[in-house]
Amino acid sequence: ATLGSGCSLGPEGPAVEWGMFTSRCVEQLLEAPVLGVDSGVSQNLRFRRQLLAAGAASGVAAGFNAPLAGIVFALEVVSDNVVTVARQAAESEAADAAGQPVPRSAADASAAAELDVKGKASLSMITIASLVSALVVDFTLGQELALRPAAMLPTPALEELPVYLMLCVGLGAASGFVALTLARGSKFVAGVFAGGGNNTAPGLLAPMPLWLRPAAGGFFCGALGLAFPEVLFFGYSTLDAILAGPSTLPQGGVEPAVAAEALTLLVAKLAATAICLGSGLVGGTFAPSLFLGAVLGVAFHGAAASGLDAAIGELQQLGAADLATYLPHLSAADRSSFASIGAAATLAAVFRAPLTASLLIFELTRGYELVLPLLAAAGTGPLVAITFAAAAKRSSAEAAARRGEADAGRA
Repeated sequence: ATLGSGCSLGPEGPAVEWGMFTSRCVEQLLEAPVLGVDSGVSQNLRFRRQLLAAGAASGVAAGFNAPLAGIVFALEVVSDNVVTVARQAAESEAADAAGQPVPRSAADASAAAELDVKGKASLSMITIASLVSALVVDFTLGQELALRPAAMLPTPALEELPVYLMLCVGLGAASGFVALTLARGSKFVAGVFAGGGNNTAPGLLAPMPLWLRPAAGGFFCGALGLAFPEVLFFGYSTLDAILAGPSTLPQGGVEPAVAAEALTLLVAKLAATAICLGSGLVGGTFAPSLFLGAVLGVAFHGAAASGLDAAIGELQQLGAADLATYLPHLSAADRSSFASIGAAATLAAVFRAPLTASLLIFELTRGYELVLPLLAAAGTGPLVAITFAAAAKRSSAEAAARRGEADAGRA
């Protein structure tokens, strides 16, 4: 219902969840006694974790018809979640033991969980699951990719490459802030609907029944879609058009105007996605992350192209034409490359998965010339998101401690 009605979420998240659900079903089947003999699967935590990772990988492989990205997703994202759960369980056991000996420490439990998912046996299961999933998609839906980006342009000349990569690092940093804004916005909207201890949202819609909140989120998202229909999800046609090249946005080749329009879409998509997530609508954040990154890349390209053109003209007027050769000239045809790089960087920042995002865009575009820019941007996005999220968390904790001390002083 969420996806069919056009709400601003994507199908890949549910595909991953369906893959993990399928792994649970397989686990249940294997737990059934054969000829009265217990298989022992329920007691084999390692095997259950491996099944879970294989199921998640198959979901990504099916959602994008990208088996390599599915494999890396399991190793990069699922393993991190499994390690977190294992560490929390060990810490809970240690707290419940109240000084008594515990089977293993939190560090040992985390290391064992990571090895369970990233071991050789698990890697074989994940690879086979991703391959079979992609083959099933090929047989049922044909050789069609979920996304169809345009062909990438060749990389700049060697003397221009350092500045080009610096631009990609800047785009990655901007993607990190977009990921943080999405997380904060979703938390704010969830506070508006749920209220409770969220100090940033007043809980205005907290009296609303739980079953009505997704409908309200859909209403607000639809109202926003009346003004910006591009933010609604009816397949990947809009994202494909953004990734296709310079003719996507109606402002033509006027880069400042294109950048302004792309920023407007970015803000609208952020708001729509935060509303959908915060109100409890079902869907994934893969597709919204790619869309946000694509329009961010278009906006960044417009600003960078205008700035570089001005810098090149200034250097030529000053008689420093040799220095101008180190600055890349970004034409409108480069817009699709920056859209793809921005999509990878934002996806990496949202999921803290730079390798998954880089490999996904590479697998979809088949563009070897994008490898270095992708790695530069996708590596920077998660770093910025993690750094500023940790700083915000420390700041909130310090503010809460100061409030507690002030309350204690007044008492």
